[in-house]
Amino acid sequence: MLVEYGDVLARPELGIAANDRSGFLLLLNCSGERIENPPPIRLTLPDADDVPFIETALASAEKIVVTKNLVHFQPAMSLGLRILSPAEAVAELEWL
Repeated sequence: MLVEYGDVLARPELGIAANDRSGFLLLLNCSGERIENPPPIRLTLPDADDVPFIETALASAEKIVVTKNLVHFQPAMSLGLRILSPAEAVAELEWL
């Protein structure tokens, strides 16, 4: 999943500097919640590569996915997953 995050964060349209990407990935790797072998789900999604992210999010305490691709993750809402845009996630973090 870290490789996928790295690939997404490196997309030019996001405009995220290499140092910022590296720092975020290091922080995530060092202090993120590790979830190994989350329970599988049975859900048809537009992109099957999204399934591990949904399974992992559902196994976490927060049950949240942050994505710019809200439509692809909407079927998982029926399983109790919250889907936030990056702006919504930042807004929630500002309240902490």
